[in-house]
Order: sequence, then structure tokens, then C-alpha cells
Amino acid sequence: MTHHLGVIGIAFITFDLDGTLVDSPFERIVLPRVWQKLEAGGVREPREAMIREQQKRFAQDRRVDAFHWDDLVMTIAREQGVDWTDRLEDLMRGELGERIGQETFFDDVPQALDLLRARGYQCGIISNGYVRYQKALFDRMSLTRYFDAFLGPDVLGIAKPDPLVFAHEALRSGVTMHVGDLLTQDVAVAKRAGILAVMVARPKQVTADFARLAEYAPRVRPHVALREGWLLSQYEKEHRYLRRNMPPEPLNSASDAFPDAIVLSFLELENLLEDGAQKSER
Repeated sequence: MTHHLGVIGIAFITFDLDGTLVDSPFERIVLPRVWQKLEAGGVREPREAMIREQQKRFAQDRRVDAFHWDDLVMTIAREQGVDWTDRLEDLMRGELGERIGQETFFDDVPQALDLLRARGYQCGIISNGYVRYQKALFDRMSLTRYFDAFLGPDVLGIAKPDPLVFAHEALRSGVTMHVGDLLTQDVAVAKRAGILAVMVARPKQVTADFARLAEYAPRVRPHVALREGWLLSQYEKEHRYLRRNMPPEPLNSASDAFPDAIVLSFLELENLLEDGAQKSER
């Protein structure tokens, strides 16, 4: 049984969703179908229209609204005089349910989550995707049981990288570590909250050079990646993807976006926690 309020006294490890735990099924499966249906209904260039509307909301600092996909769809349909009544959650649980049900975690994730839970940690998701969409995905994928909390902008009222995402009552027992694939979102939000910030370097999300970090320990990898310029390349890649200007300050080891550790597999997380515990005891 999944609990959505943390058990007092048992610390959390929190995770980003897309690109961290799973290979972005919402982006690969749900959105393309929505665009198809919109186009069939008479909306012109729905993908481009949704991107423009989302970017407008980012520019207006409406980060929570920028991830409200149902409202984004309704807005562009209404602007073009098209009637739209479908809900994305219904689409995910209905028409797309069987296909979504064939999706699963990245290969290294299930064993790692089992090990972390066996060590007494609770596991939570902190995503910029709305919980209504996260839960529809994970319910269809039969993966909900792994998590004790699902948090997103519709529950929190804020979005990453705002560090107050960790202040929700569901996480009241405390967060030991946050793991995600984005420097600008996941690493930054954890560093700002004083939580161990771990980047997972998934091959599809990072530049090819990150594979060369395998010979180094997780806590050494960020320094190597910074020295070799690989971390900066990733940082720039994320800003291009998010359509944002680079900040004026250079990326360095004191930056919010500089991870405490980089893992190439979730199976490295347990040793990273043990290493941290040993250091705190000294």
C-alpha cells in the first residue's frame, strides 16, 4: 500500500521522474497523441502552439501554470476556435493505458529502490509534472507501490527549482538526498535546500563524455566533469532545451547547479549513502 504522507522519523530520498526513473513516457506517448487529436480537431501546428504558450508562462513567471497540460491544451484550442473536452488523465487511463502499461523503470531502478527501502528509507517523487498525470502513469505501469509521496506543482503550488518543494508535510520526516537528471532543476533545488544533490547521468540525457566518468568515484565525478568542460556543456544543453538564457555567473564548484555527486547507475546510490554516513560519524 502506498502512503502519501511520510512516516514520521523515517527519512526520505526523493527523485525526479522523467529522465531519472523512466524514459519520459508522457513526452513520448501522451503528448504526441494529444497533438494528433488537436490537429484532427482543427488546431494548426498544435505542438508549436503549446510550446509557445508554455514559454509565455515561463516568461511571466507562471511556473505552476506552465506545467498544467490540460489548461495549455484548452488555451490553444480556444484561441483557434476549436472545442476540446478531453482530459489528459482520462486519455492516459483509457485509450493510451495499454501502451503506457508496457513502460517500466530504467533497468537499474527497481533493485536500487528495493535496496533503499530495505535500508529503511522512504522514497518520494518531486516532479514538475502534475501529480494527476504522474499517478495516472504510474498506476498504469504498476509502479505506484514503490513510493510514499508524489509531489508536483498542483499539490505544492510551486515548482522546482524552488527549495520550498521540500517543505511539504508529506516530507516532514526530512529528505536525505534528491536525485535527478537536470542540473538546472534537480541539482539546483537540492543545493538550495541544503540537501545532498545527486545527478544521474542517463545516456540519452547527457553528452557522450559523461561515460568517461565511470573510472571515478561519484563524489569526484562533478569536479572532473567541471574541469574537462563536460558539465558546462550539459549546463548549456539544458538551457537550450528549456529555451532560457545562460546566467551571467560562470558555472563553478560553488554554483547551485554543481552536483555533490554524479551516479551512472542507481545501484551506486547505496554506497553513496554509506559514504555520507561514515563521513558524518567522523
